[in-house]
Amino acid sequence: MSSYTLNVLFNQADLPTIYAAGQKLIIMKSSPASTQLAWVAVKPFESNSISWTDDYAMYASQTQIQSGATIQKLSQVATPSGVEYIFENGMFDDPQPYTQNPNAYATTNDFGEALTFGLAQSASVNGSSNMFSPLNAQLVPNLNTAEFIPVEQVIVFLQSNVQNAQVISIVSSPSINVDLTTNPVQTIQYQNGQWIQQSSQARLSERHATLLRAVVR
Repeated sequence: MSSYTLNVLFNQADLPTIYAAGQKLIIMKSSPASTQLAWVAVKPFESNSISWTDDYAMYASQTQIQSGATIQKLSQVATPSGVEYIFENGMFDDPQPYTQNPNAYATTNDFGEALTFGLAQSASVNGSSNMFSPLNAQLVPNLNTAEFIPVEQVIVFLQSNVQNAQVISIVSSPSINVDLTTNPVQTIQYQNGQWIQQSSQARLSERHATLLRAVVR
């Protein structure tokens, strides 16, 4: 099991403005192939530590995917990669080896109607547990199979009126993309409206990176 840590630092001079604007520290793991969600949404401190392992859960939801919606998990199962579940009778059942891709997490929707599926992942945020918060959301029609392949990259930014598992359609502030794939401990800093990278693996970006690939067929 691999573990990852992202340290996020803020200057004292910036925090009063951030709090006055009602902004939170937002961390996303997402992709253009599936809808982006706020994985972590917390009030920032001067020093923040977010850590996690590569343990995932598959979830199902009836929440409609639209901007500002908060995904409500109705069923969930912890799962290793390379396994496909059948979703029927309101639960994940009948796990079988997924031969299409051993690194993928897969489910076939046999519920009788289209549902929202995705991956969820726990994190420790400043010492508090954020248990299996959804990472992404994908509408999966009945009798279709969804395949999710996570990558340990994150998008970090500030935004107001956001909570965990909320659909994010627009990032309205500067963001930074951080790749923890080969360097699992990273530190970034927010200073006077800009993100400063303290590692060669981080890069500033005004657009979203491909962080979690979802395939529905």
